[in-house]
Amino acid sequence: MERETETHEYNKEDAGGRAVIDKIYRCEICGEESQNPVRWIAIHCSNAQLTVFKWTQEAADAPQARHYCGEAHAQVYISRWLESYCN
Repeated sequence: MERETETHEYNKEDAGGRAVIDKIYRCEICGEESQNPVRWIAIHCSNAQLTVFKWTQEAADAPQARHYCGEAHAQVYISRWLESYCN
């Protein structure tokens, strides 16, 4: 299940003119983007293990993290993962 990373960073200036790096996260299913994900879910997976996390910066920024804009889209991925590895 190789994929491109679904976050990107960009530079902007804060109110004091200092450079700030923001991250944008993209849902793996629908492509919705957010700088401030609320109720999003991060999933870490490999061929043998899948772990679901409530959204935290640490979970979202892990190299193996996948990002979902809500429970329904996380469930789509979980179902696909189970189907592909349980057949």
